Amino acid sequence: MLVTYKNNRLIPALIIAACFALFYCLIDPSLENYGYNPVVKQKGIVIEEVELSDGAHKLVELDTKKAEQKAEPIEPIETPAKEVDYVAPTSSKSTAAEEKTATKAISYNGLSTDDVLLIVKTGGTTVWKRMLVHLTTSLSHDRIPLANTVIYSDIPERIGPFNIIDVLANMSSTAKAKADFDVYRQQPEYMANNYYVEAAGVNGDEWGPVGGWIIDKYKFIPLIQHAGDNWPKAKWYIYMEDDAYLFLPAVLGYLAKFDWKQPHYLGSYAAKSDVIFAHGGAGFALSRGGWEQSFGKQGNGNGSLTEEYYQYTADHCCGDQVLAHALRKHGVKFGENGGDGKFTFGFNPVVHWGFAFASANWCSPLLSWHKVHNRDIARYYELEQRWDWSKGPLLHRDFFNEMILPSIKENIEWWDNYSGVFEVSSGNREWAPKPAADNGKYDEALWNNAWESVEACQAACEGWTKCMQWNFVEDLCKMDDKIYMGQGYAPGMSQRKTALMHTSGWMYKRPVADHQSKLYNSMDSDLEDLESRITARPRDIVRLFQCPKCEKIIKDPVATPCGRHACLSCVIPDPRTRVRWERTRSDASLVDCPFAAECGKSHNTNHIIGDSEFCIALNLMEDQLSCWRGLAARLGLYARVSVVDAGGIPASSTRGRLFLERPYRLGKLLAIWDLATFGILKLDGEVIYSESPDPKATLDQPQDVDALEWRVLRNFQKTAWDYMTCKLCSELIQDPATAVCGHAFCRSCLCLAMQTSSRCPLCLLQLSEKPDFEYQEPPSCRELKSFVETFYMDEQLVNLRARFASLDREWEKLLLLPCRDTIPMPHTAARLHIKGAADFYLPTMKRAIAQDRVLGVVQVLDQDGSGEPIFRQFGTLVHIRSARWRGENYEAVVDCISVFKIYSYTTVHNFGITFAVTKPIQNTIQRSTPEEDNLSTQLLARETRERVWKMISSPV
Repeated sequence: MLVTYKNNRLIPALIIAACFALFYCLIDPSLENYGYNPVVKQKGIVIEEVELSDGAHKLVELDTKKAEQKAEPIEPIETPAKEVDYVAPTSSKSTAAEEKTATKAISYNGLSTDDVLLIVKTGGTTVWKRMLVHLTTSLSHDRIPLANTVIYSDIPERIGPFNIIDVLANMSSTAKAKADFDVYRQQPEYMANNYYVEAAGVNGDEWGPVGGWIIDKYKFIPLIQHAGDNWPKAKWYIYMEDDAYLFLPAVLGYLAKFDWKQPHYLGSYAAKSDVIFAHGGAGFALSRGGWEQSFGKQGNGNGSLTEEYYQYTADHCCGDQVLAHALRKHGVKFGENGGDGKFTFGFNPVVHWGFAFASANWCSPLLSWHKVHNRDIARYYELEQRWDWSKGPLLHRDFFNEMILPSIKENIEWWDNYSGVFEVSSGNREWAPKPAADNGKYDEALWNNAWESVEACQAACEGWTKCMQWNFVEDLCKMDDKIYMGQGYAPGMSQRKTALMHTSGWMYKRPVADHQSKLYNSMDSDLEDLESRITARPRDIVRLFQCPKCEKIIKDPVATPCGRHACLSCVIPDPRTRVRWERTRSDASLVDCPFAAECGKSHNTNHIIGDSEFCIALNLMEDQLSCWRGLAARLGLYARVSVVDAGGIPASSTRGRLFLERPYRLGKLLAIWDLATFGILKLDGEVIYSESPDPKATLDQPQDVDALEWRVLRNFQKTAWDYMTCKLCSELIQDPATAVCGHAFCRSCLCLAMQTSSRCPLCLLQLSEKPDFEYQEPPSCRELKSFVETFYMDEQLVNLRARFASLDREWEKLLLLPCRDTIPMPHTAARLHIKGAADFYLPTMKRAIAQDRVLGVVQVLDQDGSGEPIFRQFGTLVHIRSARWRGENYEAVVDCISVFKIYSYTTVHNFGITFAVTKPIQNTIQRSTPEEDNLSTQLLARETRERVWKMISSPV
């Protein structure tokens, strides 16, 4: 063995070299192998230099670049002005593999999750607080495919398989320099300094920069633009926020009723300034047709809506309002029927424990909740998963029974259930507001003593037949005809030491028995009254909703200039290409009236409109029948129906014979409706039906079935009442006329409004450049008029008699309410405001409410030397319909009845009350002061009185 000092030096060197070679060839030092994803640099995205709090300057990320994935390419919103290095998160191999996994689409009522894009909007200050729970609920792979979802924010992130897109990245540098974007520039600083805008309860938690909600409004238009550009095959763009939950199966079933090729913009009604829009927090949906008509027109030199509406966005508070304004400019209006502005029950802008459950929404599908927490979302998701959607949608009543009813079966201390329709306290016990005659019966003795104790408050609620809940605190009892769950203070909370104790109770047996089962309980109480009020047969009622052209139940109803209602497709054969909603002369086209025998004219398509009131009535009827359909199935109702034509000849169609060979499963009313829907029952056709009871049925008597179906109609009558009133006079619509915007008014009210303005009193749309509206033009809306006469004629005549009964009455002691502004006109509805609790006229209002709710509103001319007011000689007699506190002010809604003349008056100075001796004015020429400025009011009173007395001259 040869050993030298040279070998001792060479051998270690060779060993070291071999180790380096093996380490380089065989071992991958990448930290990804140990579960760590490093941050690498990418090209193509804009970054900016920002100044940190310590004065140092640092390059930070302000945008996100397109992620390299095959499942769904995400393009930049616009081409950046320059390319510099950008720090962005990378995707791991496991995530990429997960993205390649296809999720099976789910279909509801014919609309698949493959047909929609679910848009979720979040923010840099909320993404880690709110979005994580959505990954396993709202965005879970078993609910909607990954390729049909997108998340937009104001900072780029990656959570699991989701690339969160910075939708503000391509805003101009001028916009980003504004104060509104301070939070946008500050968010990367928090990330760079290892501070986390989370709520994890560990070191590093921060609330984040203040003002995330300020830049939120700038996201709406660019995110809708980007979604439509990158997902052009989507039929619907469904929008939700990170503090909301959408019941996706219910939303898909709801959207399936509409044609996605038409411009539809649907959601929860909201209004601000002059814009009606879909509430963003509640969620909304925009059809592809609506996107094409608005955002789809951009490009090719037309500019960007983001740039066009930047200043408008900066000047207004809300992004959903800005979006609606931009859509409306391009003819896409909010509402279910061509932009009628109809409020849709289901998209709810509040959380479930702050929502008012009432008869109006009890049987309507539940679509969303807003202002929800992570625990709420988890519970909603579990309810959605266990619900059997094949049996129908999740209704508000179903949610109430599942999630709320178990918690409110006992009275609860330290709990506020938000009652507030009526308040009785020790201070107002002598003049406390009471339910009107049409708002249920109540025990006056119990009502007046409701403020004394918890037991007295509960007894007063039990004595009022419409009371659903009550709340007592100190000496104040509050009652409500709706149900709120409310919120309380836990035993360990500090609020129990500083706040007054609220005790709340619910009449939970009433909503379960009186709402859910109100269609078949207590039938003997008011069946006779129902039949006296609704005299039409079920066949006649269904006929009101049949199209005169196709003879089926009207679909997408519109009103023609000749006053008829029909399906949109029956009036305009190709509505997609021929209807123009901009109402400009260049867009106008003519179509022949389908009712040639009665009209024979050609109509401008701009004048073929959706009647808001009729559309609402149709939807309400469908909702009531949907509620009744489930109850009829559980009761086992059957009926055998035969269809005959006007000559009594049985139906000969093959489909009709097949339909009628067996007993119909859901009873007579639904049988008639479905026969009309299928086109078997013609407009002039009649039905002959007989009972065919089911052995398992719970009701055996035919009269019981009649009672149930009449109750359905009665519930519809009550629900539709608010929509069948003129918004100018607050009375049932008489001789209805529909403006080109779709709103219907009494002919006389619209005539009066057009004398002073050429715009719609509700939406302010320009109706005519020269308002020369006469009583005979435009023609009456025949179907709407028939509808009101069918359901409300008795009430209409009774109300008119009661309203004008005091025209011939002389008052010896009429309470006077002095007013220095213009007094309200007779035969209209008005609001009176009493500012401040110490107002001099508040005692007059209180005394009138405590007595017969009648007072006279007069105008003050001046005061004499003694301080006595000098009134004008004529005033308006009003009846107080309702009154309540609104903040520090007192507001009353009144019906203005007639004009009266003052002969003498006396003021009681200790109480600030003025009484007058008056007589009604039969002839307005009796005026005695030439300076009297109420001449037009008196002439209107005379003309209106003559017309009304002619209408009600015959006995009811």
